[in-house]
Amino acid sequence: MKRVQRDLRPSDRIVQDLGIDSLATLEILLALEERFGVALVDNPRTAGTATVGDLVALLDELRADRAS
Repeated sequence: MKRVQRDLRPSDRIVQDLGIDSLATLEILLALEERFGVALVDNPRTAGTATVGDLVALLDELRADRAS
């Protein structure tokens, strides 16, 4: 898995700024699914996540939905 050598910022674009390719993106999503117990890979809302902040917000929403 690709390692980013600096702190992430919410405004960082996953592909353009961090250089994460589609395979690495899939690996990240699968790891987040396992860690947080949410569905990201098959979720159509994931397609709208362009930045680290977008991904964090989606994780927060999905975790809140799961808790209610």
